[in-house]
Parts: sequence; structure tokens; C-alpha cells
Amino acid sequence: MEACLVDSINASLKLYMYRNATFLCERLYAESATEANLHLLATCYFRSNQAYRTYYLLKGIKSPQCRYLFALACFEMGNMAEAEAALQPSDSPSEVPNGAAGCYLLGLICRFTDRRQAAIAHYTQALSVDPFFWSAYEDLCLLGVEEDPLSQSQWEVKSQYTYNTPSPSVSQLVTTKSTVAPVHPQRRKFLDEGKLRKVSGRLFTEPPRRSLRLSAESPSTINVCSIPSPVAVSTPTSTASVRVSSNSSVRVSNSRKIISGSAEGPLDDGRRVYESLETLGSDEMSNTSSQQSSPVIDEELRRSVSVGFVSRGSKLGEGATELLALLKVLGEGFKHVCMYESQEALEAFAKLPQNQYETGWVLCQIGRAYFEMVDYAEAERAFSWARRVSPYRLEGTDIYSTVLYHMKKDVELSYLAQEVVSMDRLSPQAWCVIGNCFSLQKDHETALKFFQRALQLDSHFTYAYTLCGHEYVAMEDFEEGLTCYRNAIRMDGRHYNAWYGLGTIYLRQEKYELAEYHFRRALQINERSSVLHCYLGMALHALKRSHEALELLGEAIRADPKNPLPKYQKANVLMSEERYNDALGVLEQLKEVAPRESSVYFLIGKVYKRLGQPESAMYHFCVALDLKPSTADVNLIKNAIEKLHVPDESEEENL
Repeated sequence: MEACLVDSINASLKLYMYRNATFLCERLYAESATEANLHLLATCYFRSNQAYRTYYLLKGIKSPQCRYLFALACFEMGNMAEAEAALQPSDSPSEVPNGAAGCYLLGLICRFTDRRQAAIAHYTQALSVDPFFWSAYEDLCLLGVEEDPLSQSQWEVKSQYTYNTPSPSVSQLVTTKSTVAPVHPQRRKFLDEGKLRKVSGRLFTEPPRRSLRLSAESPSTINVCSIPSPVAVSTPTSTASVRVSSNSSVRVSNSRKIISGSAEGPLDDGRRVYESLETLGSDEMSNTSSQQSSPVIDEELRRSVSVGFVSRGSKLGEGATELLALLKVLGEGFKHVCMYESQEALEAFAKLPQNQYETGWVLCQIGRAYFEMVDYAEAERAFSWARRVSPYRLEGTDIYSTVLYHMKKDVELSYLAQEVVSMDRLSPQAWCVIGNCFSLQKDHETALKFFQRALQLDSHFTYAYTLCGHEYVAMEDFEEGLTCYRNAIRMDGRHYNAWYGLGTIYLRQEKYELAEYHFRRALQINERSSVLHCYLGMALHALKRSHEALELLGEAIRADPKNPLPKYQKANVLMSEERYNDALGVLEQLKEVAPRESSVYFLIGKVYKRLGQPESAMYHFCVALDLKPSTADVNLIKNAIEKLHVPDESEEENL
């Protein structure tokens, strides 16, 4: 009965019938309370999303597989200390169960407990055990590691999958029967785990929205199958088997397996060789089992078996090399995206074959690269392409909604919000999309509620904290905004949007030293951002360091010539330095970029007033009013018109 129950439980697990598997496994454990059956019951509970039952069932069990599953349950429940203790017990800290998967889980624990260097060490160790463990490489990129672990693992992969197997003797082939049971690959699982709005009214008062979090899934499967034959051939070979599962848990194993006979499997060259061997040797084995084979048959057997083994080994080595080459291209592009080297990322992804390029994950990374380059049109094109290729993919929709937000495409954004909510109401990305939709309509309180809902669903979703901060700043609740930005940094120290958000609040509060510090921290992460260079220049200008401010504003203009903000701020600095003609030259260029921006014409009017040309100043003040600025800007422009003939020195004294 026990064997029948085990078979039924495994069949139910294979068919995702977890409720049935759990019931049967409870019967099994009642019948035979062994540690193996306990682990199987805990597996049923864990796959049924009952981590707490798994936790209490396996607490105190010392076997490696039970410790690993117990650590997964602790991780799901947020008990990071217990999870780490289970993976690295004090009595044997060097023994991590399940190889690469255990090291990766330790890396996740260290990352969520803000131990960056330890996380990097564990992720690197996972890659050294299994070079195809993509999730470990992905997390290393998110942590900002500049080294390329894939290149370090290349030699290990080649040496692991290249074979030069000697041929067995003919007597072994002819006279020996297989007594070794077929070894089937164990099923395995992974543990997988935001700019500048177009100006209106007062110039560039709203913060950019960026996202650093992109969960990505990259299924990588390397299955080393047995060579089926009726003749026993026992040759130890090193294999690695990885399978990605939808419930986001990790299991990886590196083991020594034996090639043995099997009645199933693809008909490869090796199988045809052994079928020919069976035909050749069947008569001799049945009639004269004690006699030696003829020299002709011996030579044929040697040649056939040698060809079969070399063919299999070379094919496996070629497959590993091809997979490594593919992962290196994907890893190169993803690393450039994480380091905000967008142009290099696009060039790397362009090396992919068409069938890999036209996938949802790659197209979302391309859209993110264009987003960081402030090319919203191309970013929208890439994300919409990804939606056509993979219409039910939620990863990346938060950034896609921000692209539509900046482009002010409210209809498309509303449609996207309805789609993602209908797909999965329990995903944080869906509620971020809805929040951006309401934020575009200036309904900041409602948008804030949806962003907070995203955080209720996933407390580690960094981008939602930043979006909450943006909404609090829009409502001028700076204290709550500071709290949200700090929470985002606590989740991800490389989330430069949160550093930028803190800097903008301190800039508006006239705490210029603090603003400079936070802008510099953001710029250390994203060195190519035109917006960050510009805001740091604004902070330095407020600190009366105009020369440094002009240098940074010049870098901002070179980084993004289409961005009007650094040109406007450069004109402000030049005007404060009484370089009026230079300021006018910059503003004339700015008119071509933002021809309907009232703030530009207002500043031109102020420059003409300083130059003693009241007629030109009045003309530009009137143009600024005709462009329908905000109410606060209207009052400011009217006040300037009333004091057109009052010298600026007298005006400042009256103020």
C-alpha cells in the first residue's frame, strides 16, 4: 500500500492536483511516519501555498532536503534568520543543501537583510556551482556588480560537458547484463524571485518617474538523458539539471549519474548503435553464451560504441556552449540596463537571434533602455510589441504605464489598466498602472491609494514606494514623501529615483547642502542622466557655486540635447551672472525645443528688462500670458508687467 500511495502522490503532484496529493500523503504519513514521507507531506503543503504548515512540520528536522524546504517556508513567512540558520547550521556552516539553489536562497536572504557583500558572495558561489543559474546572475546585476560571473564560469562549463569516454571492452558489452535501475532526472524548481514631464505652467515642477525593478523570468533547462539500450554501459558523467517552475522556488542539483538502459527516450545516434549491437549479438548470446565473439564482431562493436559515446559527448558539449553563448549575450544586455548604459544594452540585445529577440522579456528590457534614454516613442513601441508577443506578461507594465503617463496618452493608459487588473488583481504592477492612470488625471489622493494597495500585495516592490513619494510631493506633504523615498532606498539602495526624490524635497525646502548630497548619490548610480546633472547644477547654483553649476548644466545638455530643463536653468545661471547676451542665446535655442512654454517667454522678458529694452520685455510678457499658464504664473507675470519700469534693485528692496 505504501508504494501505491507514493506513486499516486507523485502522479498528483505532477498533474498539479495538490489537494489530492496532500490528502493521500496524510494517509501515507499516518501509515508510515518516516522522514522521507514527512518531506513528501511538507512538499505537498508548500506547493499548496501553506508555508506555515511546512514550517511547523519540518522544524527541528536535520536532513539536508528537509532543511532546504524548511528554509523556503521560513523565507515565504519572512523569517530570514531561521531560514539562514537552516541553510547554514552552526555545527556545519559549510554544508549548504541543494548546491546552487541553496546558495542562491542564502543570497536572497542576505539581500533582503541589507548585507550586499554577503549576497554577492552567495550569488557568485551559486554561479560557480551551476553556470546556467540565471536568477543568480540577474540579482548580481541588480546589485550593481561590475564583474561578469558568466565569463568566469565558461571554462567550468566546457570542462564539465566535454567528454572523451573510452570504449568498454567487447566482453563487457556482450556478456554483461544491466543490473542498475534507470536514473530519472529529478524535478526541480527555481526561487525567482522607475523624468521629465512635458512642461506646463511653472516649468518642470513634477518629478520623473523611473523604475528599477523588473522581475524577469528566464527558463533554462538542461536535461541530460540516459542513452537507452538493452546492453549495460556504466560510465560516470557529470551532469547539471535545472528546471524553472511557476511557484518561484529553487531546487538545483549537481550529481554523478550512470548511463543505463531504458525503454523510453528519443531515438538518437547512441540508441541506434545499441539496437544494432543487439541484433548483432543476439544469436551468439542465446546459443553460445560462454564463447568469445568473432574478431569481426569485436571490431564492429568497438567502432560502434566509440562512435556512440563520442557523438553523445560532443552534442552535449555543443549544447552547453551554445546555451552559454546565449546567456552571455542576454547577461551582457541586462547588465548594461542595470548599469543605465542604455545604448550599450541596445547594441548587446541586437546580437540576439530573431526568435530570442522577439520575446517578452527581451522587448521589455529594450523598452526600459529607451525609457532611460528619454525616448518615450521608442519605449512605447518596444513595450507594445512585448504586449503583442506576450499579452499576459505583467512584468514591465509598471514602466510601460509610466511611459504612457509621460506621453499623456490617457486612453491607452486606461485600457492597459483594465487589461492588467482583469488578468491578475493580486499583482502589484496592476495597481501601479491604475495609480498612474489616476495621477495623470490629477487625482493624487486616489492614485496614492492604489500605490499603497500595490505595497500591501508586495512590501518589497520598490517602485511603488517611489510612486507614493511622488504623489505626496504633488500634494506638498513632504514629510510623508521623505518617508516613502527612504523606504524605497531601504528596499533597494541603487534605486536612484528615490535619491532624486529626496533631493527635490530638500531643494524645495531650501536645504541645499542636503539636496546636493542626495543628487550626488543618485548621480553615482546613474551617471548618464540629464535630469540628475541638471538638478545637481540647480542645487550648486543655490549654493552660489555658479561655475560648477554651469559645468554640470553643460553636461546635462550634452547628455540629452532635447531636454529643455538644463537649457532653462543654464539661462537662469547666466542671467544671475549678468551674462545677458549669453542667456538670450540659450533661451532662443530653448524656444525651438519648447515653443509653447510660458516660462521661457517670461524669462526672456526679464532678460530684456535687464538690458533696458522695455518694449521687447512687454512683448514677451504678453506672449507668456497668451500661452495660458497656471494661476500662480499668471499672477507672477502680471506683477512683472506692473513693475516693468521699476528697476530690479528697487523691486528687490520692496520685496
